[in-house]
Amino acid sequence: GIPYVYNLDFVDPPDMIPAQHYIASAADWRSRPPRATVPLAWTCPDGTQHCAVQPMLTIRHRIDGLDLNGSAPAARQVIGIDAEHLQSSAAPAVRTASARVSFNSGLTWQPASVTELTGGQFKAVFTAPAGAVVSLRVTAADPVGGSLAETILRAYRTGS
Repeated sequence: GIPYVYNLDFVDPPDMIPAQHYIASAADWRSRPPRATVPLAWTCPDGTQHCAVQPMLTIRHRIDGLDLNGSAPAARQVIGIDAEHLQSSAAPAVRTASARVSFNSGLTWQPASVTELTGGQFKAVFTAPAGAVVSLRVTAADPVGGSLAETILRAYRTGS
């Protein structure tokens, strides 16, 4: 059949995350027909292994120098971004990513410099002032129309 285009918007409920954070994600992807076989440990809604893992994207962030209190040194910030599809989905590697940062809880945004390292791995670099509360907005896309945009307001602080 013809693939459907799915859109998933997700906002973490306030009781699931610390009060100082706010996370919102929006994902789009083209569906895969249920002709594949999923791994043996998985079960499809009809009780068989004959369905398809959908190629939804995920994003992981690694903030260089982040301590256990959620603070990183001020000045140059380096954030590793891993953008990939759900495991076992047959989808091409993510080829584009962008990042924006805010120091006023998302009222205004400025671009970060993003460099592709290898398939699906990127590095975002920007400068954050001392004592800043950093918000992140990251987007990623694959070459067949899948995309994910994620916003984390008040993601971490910089030291003074």
